[in-house]
Amino acid sequence: MSPRRRLRYPVRTTGPVRPVTVRYMTPSKPGWSLEEAADLVRQGYTVAHTEKVTGWAAPVIEAQHRTRQSPK
Repeated sequence: MSPRRRLRYPVRTTGPVRPVTVRYMTPSKPGWSLEEAADLVRQGYTVAHTEKVTGWAAPVIEAQHRTRQSPK
């Protein structure tokens, strides 16, 4: 019987959490701004539907919607 191989994974290091920098982002469908996509969500459309219509990614729309949401 052959000896068992031991899997070696790299040591996990944890460091300080830093903000993510987005270098380039364009909508996949022309004519829609990110603010207009967030407005559709504010009007009651789902994020999934807004993603299909505008071409913006759902996490981007959600983030924009959260930052523009007015406190109640």
